[in-house]
Amino acid sequence: MAIDFLGELRALRGLISYEGVATADGAAGGGTLVCSDLTLRPDYDGNVVVITSGALIGQARDIDGATNLGTITPTAVFGGQIVAGVEFIIVALRMSIAEVADIEEKLDLVVIDGTLAYLDAGGEQVVFTYIPLRETRLNTIWLDLVNLTQNADIRLYHQIDGANYRIFETFNWTVGMDDGVYFRNIALDAGRNLQVTIQETVDEGADRDIPWYYAYEPR
Repeated sequence: MAIDFLGELRALRGLISYEGVATADGAAGGGTLVCSDLTLRPDYDGNVVVITSGALIGQARDIDGATNLGTITPTAVFGGQIVAGVEFIIVALRMSIAEVADIEEKLDLVVIDGTLAYLDAGGEQVVFTYIPLRETRLNTIWLDLVNLTQNADIRLYHQIDGANYRIFETFNWTVGMDDGVYFRNIALDAGRNLQVTIQETVDEGADRDIPWYYAYEPR
């Protein structure tokens, strides 16, 4: 049974310090999240920010630096630019044993989805980055390539030493293959991220939307 983890997390109100919306585009490389409303709030340095809408939904980062000037700086960049309108929550990870048990009891299988706005002739582009906060198994990764008209390479990267990404699987998709591409059963340790990218091998000729989702279960 699929569980809406973000919905369950919101139900545990004591875990959430703040819910907000980005009021302007952040840094192009994913290095900041801008929310002018934070100037009216306490400093959340040291807490965790979780993206709850848009293409980067589900990405979580520790906050590195003061937030009460209206900008959140993560310890590691997000998988892409956090644009205006993206929703997020700030979580204070000061959980009691009972709160942890409550989350684990509610959580069975988490499904995260989104759409990559693939830029024509943009080179290799990140579909999503998954950051496991604990030992985790990715049950399924799905990409819908129905909008592509040219061949493309899909690559899976593992943050093998906690810092550097290494390719561990490449799928050479060609026109005429099934539009749905999936990967199954990938075990990950806490802090060893997984990144999925796509790159056209023949000029696509136009921007394309690529829907995706992944499902995971903490061990």
